[in-house]
Amino acid sequence: MAIIRRNSFNWDGAPDTAVTIERSSMHGDPFDSVDSPGVTYDQSTVYAGAAALRLDNPSSSNGMSWTDLSLADCALRVYINRGSSESGNIWWSPGPGTASLGAAGDVTWDALTLEDALPADTWCRVEATRQGTTGTLRVWSTDPASTGAPDAETSGTIDGSTITQWWLEHLGDAIWIDEWSIADTADAIGPVIEALRTNTCDGPTGAQITTSNSGGSLGDAWSGADAGTVYTDDAYTGSGAILLPSGMDSGSGVVWGSLPDLTDMAVRGYLKRDADAQDGHVWWASGTGGCSLSAEGGLDWYGVGLSLPSGTIPADTWVRIEARREGSTGYLAVWSSDPQASIPDVETSGTITTDVVTQWWWERFGTGAVRWDELALNDAAAGLGPADERVVVEASGVEGEHTGWGLPMYLLTPGS
Repeated sequence: MAIIRRNSFNWDGAPDTAVTIERSSMHGDPFDSVDSPGVTYDQSTVYAGAAALRLDNPSSSNGMSWTDLSLADCALRVYINRGSSESGNIWWSPGPGTASLGAAGDVTWDALTLEDALPADTWCRVEATRQGTTGTLRVWSTDPASTGAPDAETSGTIDGSTITQWWLEHLGDAIWIDEWSIADTADAIGPVIEALRTNTCDGPTGAQITTSNSGGSLGDAWSGADAGTVYTDDAYTGSGAILLPSGMDSGSGVVWGSLPDLTDMAVRGYLKRDADAQDGHVWWASGTGGCSLSAEGGLDWYGVGLSLPSGTIPADTWVRIEARREGSTGYLAVWSSDPQASIPDVETSGTITTDVVTQWWWERFGTGAVRWDELALNDAAAGLGPADERVVVEASGVEGEHTGWGLPMYLLTPGS
């Protein structure tokens, strides 16, 4: 299963702000079209993160879309709170057409109907898949985070025509939608991911990183931090990042230690390298060994035998890096042209060691400094995905520049 589009709606600026194409790019893949009015970020009714989407235009079916798609087999996942609404579209696409609400929370998609599937004023996870002309509609209402059987499910024959665009849209009483994803296979996408460890790296500029100043609002504190590792305001997100300076002659950095024995696992971080940083570690882990920069921005996870070519990590440019392991298969991917997109610019996979990981170091040695930001580690193999851009509010109370990607959209406690 490959997610090709996703958006978390995780707006943390002024309440009741209209969704726009530009703002949507802060929380995943930007939408190609947005119809207004009645398409708003809402921070009072949220499944995960800071905000959700509210659709409540009384006179026309407004919403947003991704276009330029070409989907045969496919999957969709959304979290829906219908409030008290009992009518109106939820989504629309060419081919299978409309998914809509009905009395008492019925959900209909093409020829498929689930009766009483969406309780009022309740967050539910809805997943729709199509393989050939067979469609399946599932709802998790008791526990939207469940990986077990859904509370309601139905399958049947639906239109198999190519889907070239997909809209979330609604007319009528307000409904709320969160964490929208679509994929280009018929495998169900599953619930949002909550990571084992995260850290925003938003410490005070110039301060030495310690175990005591790296927790709290920043996330999971480091188990250890070497001398010379400091916070910098040259950040991809919010107010800070980790600076690992040039000239260290042995691996120095920060570590999450005493991890449970990790077999399947995934990590994510945002990296920026100086132009002369063309060798030396950027991470090391027990069990899987080190990963180093190579000439002209290559990346070599030499500990497991996976590498990406020169040009993968441009100098002085923030990129997103994800590494993960499922069984004995390892994956390494980099997003450079759009670090918050779903599809990487460069990736590789292959057979790697299955030795357990019990500690993970974000570290540096060699010529040239690097910076790490928005770090995350999980005990499952699914990709952690991008983080969300935060709105910086200046002392005057006016929204300032968007400085980068902030709280990870898949790593936030659901149901708030």
